[in-house]
Amino acid sequence: MSVKSLAIKGTIGLISVGGASGLVAHQLLSKQENKQKNSIGDKLEREKYILLSQDSQTWSTILDKYKEVTASKTNFKFDDFDGNKPSGSDKEAVDILKDHCQKTLSKKETDADSNAVFEKARKWCVVPISVTEILDKQGFKALDTGATKTGWEAKIKGYKTAAAGVQKIANLTLSTDANTTIEKDYTDIKEKCRTISTVKNHDATFEETLKGFELWCANKE
Repeated sequence: MSVKSLAIKGTIGLISVGGASGLVAHQLLSKQENKQKNSIGDKLEREKYILLSQDSQTWSTILDKYKEVTASKTNFKFDDFDGNKPSGSDKEAVDILKDHCQKTLSKKETDADSNAVFEKARKWCVVPISVTEILDKQGFKALDTGATKTGWEAKIKGYKTAAAGVQKIANLTLSTDANTTIEKDYTDIKEKCRTISTVKNHDATFEETLKGFELWCANKE
């Protein structure tokens, strides 16, 4: 049998030569790319999050936060995993968390429960990042919380007149007159924006804080 014939048959895994191997490699890469484009992991990367590597030293920190947050917010739990090593299991808790993340990241973003799955993955399966850091990567610029008032008056007026259901900043109440902005309004909103800017994705209040900061503490560049 000629070398050329062997090369053609080699597409099932044997060593091949020339264009045949290149074609197979291209097909395999294309399949991988298509799979990734439909996954929760790919969606996170498109939104500028960095997926945790298996050997990251951050997993133990994430596990501690997982136990703390899911004790009260069970919607962020992976199945019945409470963050502890199950009795009789030969796997450590941190390895169980890694397994859950691996499965979750490979799920399709088009699945019916994809929003809930995405929020779990964003909380437990990416490199920890603060509200301001992720919004900066997504093209938002935080307003200056120093002495300047530039940009703040519009935010204050919008905050006062926001419709019911629009995300506000926790424990921030401004003066009631929507047509007047007093000095205390500037002071209070800036202070709150400074405070919540450091909230990270694995913190309990990240989801609402992220939206609140985007709306009232930053502008799209």
